[in-house]
Amino acid sequence: MEIRLQSVLLPTEGICEEQELYYHTLDEGRSEDYDGYFNLFYIEKRKRYTGLVGLRLNLRLQGYVSITLMHDRDEIMSYELGYPYELRDYSFDYPYDGYKDGVFWFRLVRSGVAGDTGVAGGEKRADDGHDTDSTGGGVQTSVAGEYVGIVDETRPVRVLVDICTYRRETYVLENMRRLTGYLSDERNRYIRDNIIVALIDNGRTLNEMPEIMGITDENPYIRVIENRNTGGSGGFTRGMEEAIALREREGLTHVLLMDDDATFEPDLYVRLYGILATLRDEYADITVGGAIWRDDYPYIQHASGEWYERLSLRNTMPFLDMRSYEECTQEEMCSTAYEYRRYSGWWCCCYSLNTVRMDNLPMQFFVHGDDIEYEKRNRLNGNPVVFINGIGVWHRAFDSEYRGSKEYYDFRNYQILTAIHEPDLPKSYIRHKIGRMLLARCFARQYMGMEWAYMGAMDFLKGPEWFEGLDPEEHHRQVVKCMSDRYRFVPVEQVEVSNIEEILKAADLIGNGASEEKILKAGRMRPRVIEAYIRCVRNGMGRPHKPGAARSTPDEHFWEMDLRHRETVFYLPRERKACVARVKPGAIWRVMEMYLSFARGLSRSDISEWSRRYGA
Repeated sequence: MEIRLQSVLLPTEGICEEQELYYHTLDEGRSEDYDGYFNLFYIEKRKRYTGLVGLRLNLRLQGYVSITLMHDRDEIMSYELGYPYELRDYSFDYPYDGYKDGVFWFRLVRSGVAGDTGVAGGEKRADDGHDTDSTGGGVQTSVAGEYVGIVDETRPVRVLVDICTYRRETYVLENMRRLTGYLSDERNRYIRDNIIVALIDNGRTLNEMPEIMGITDENPYIRVIENRNTGGSGGFTRGMEEAIALREREGLTHVLLMDDDATFEPDLYVRLYGILATLRDEYADITVGGAIWRDDYPYIQHASGEWYERLSLRNTMPFLDMRSYEECTQEEMCSTAYEYRRYSGWWCCCYSLNTVRMDNLPMQFFVHGDDIEYEKRNRLNGNPVVFINGIGVWHRAFDSEYRGSKEYYDFRNYQILTAIHEPDLPKSYIRHKIGRMLLARCFARQYMGMEWAYMGAMDFLKGPEWFEGLDPEEHHRQVVKCMSDRYRFVPVEQVEVSNIEEILKAADLIGNGASEEKILKAGRMRPRVIEAYIRCVRNGMGRPHKPGAARSTPDEHFWEMDLRHRETVFYLPRERKACVARVKPGAIWRVMEMYLSFARGLSRSDISEWSRRYGA
């Protein structure tokens, strides 16, 4: 039996146009290596988790004289292609049994160079994602195809796509148009027949949009479900409950959680279906995670699985450059050795409905930390989180905005999940870690963020009963109201500082965000705590004497800031908005007050109650 596993992809306008994510050209364009991230076939993961017994590459080609099947950087077999001027179908079998790890890919050689033709010898592929061709001055070229698995039998797969949204109508409309356009192709009908899309509308605005209502009327597999503003946690949980309720009637097997404000390659549904339908019995309830890529630099991967421990997120592959074959084939991308440790963010994450049950739903954190806690809890049952290339989303970079009220949820929720899953972590470590984090915000002059963080730390100490009694919507409203009047961003032209012209000139140079060089540098070793504080002193901490204001952006760490001014303009490049923080001489004493207050509360609190109530 054959099953489609992943399509051969090309750059696509409106999704991703970075050629090197799909293929690389050699010999002045005559040879094309389809060894880009999206066209690699990871072997070890398929070998371990699926029942594949063979692998076939089906291609529809025109304008090429030969193909070479590749394993890593070694040639497996080359074939001459007859009649390069005609569009013809080809099929090639990989020696799947002969390899245990690494990657498969293929190389094409053109019959001639067709001038300046864009991608794969032609224009960018059409929205249906299948073909690319050229009518330039040389031989017309076309590439389309797919990797097909050979398997004895397949599993039934029917997925509810759980998209939680809050007043992001533009994103939702664009994504639904892309999805319905892709699924309208008859080749993708098997996906359309095995999918339900639940738009969990926390803002209760989608039903007021005629365009979205038109889409749901024409495509009954898309449904809008209005919900209270219970945050991402409540919204995703509402979708999970919908999947559980429909499981028997609709034959659902999985629920896929996805962000509303992300861009995706529709082939992720092909890849997801392909792996779920071929899983071995012992991995039937596996979780399939999704990578997250930057939308400003679409070739930079923010994460393909992270893990959480000791009040910190860990990521050994930050800012990975996906244009590089070497980066995309490193062990941590291809191997199965790390998948019992990592978690997947809910920007794209698929669970079995044997895992998602009414007696096993996420904690209501509102936002942040819910995905970590849920996957830590379920990993104890032996289910790894598997990452397959091409399953992921492009998302707004996390370093493109200030955290605002999210500081509150981070400090509160991360302590909760630490108390649940790391009950032996000493209180002294928690106390000092929280103190250092508050101090960092003070040095960065993010005084409102510091207050929000302290509020979250203290609310953690109120214990599980207080947490369970919260009304998430009302509580969030109160959290935001505490600081919003004092923490407002305005158009940068309205900022009142003496050197505003200099600030505006610098802002224009920044563009929409951090530079590629700065982003890639951020992946290197960061300074230790003491070294970071020493850098702050060197940057003028405690000696604000220069006139005017310094400028800071969200991607800047506190040890990188210019602290020689009495004012700092915090600037959001994309929105061209800013706010001003003025040095508070007593801020360091406020941190000390916060630290001592938290330390006293922590020493009196029985934080083990969290583990007793929610632990395994």
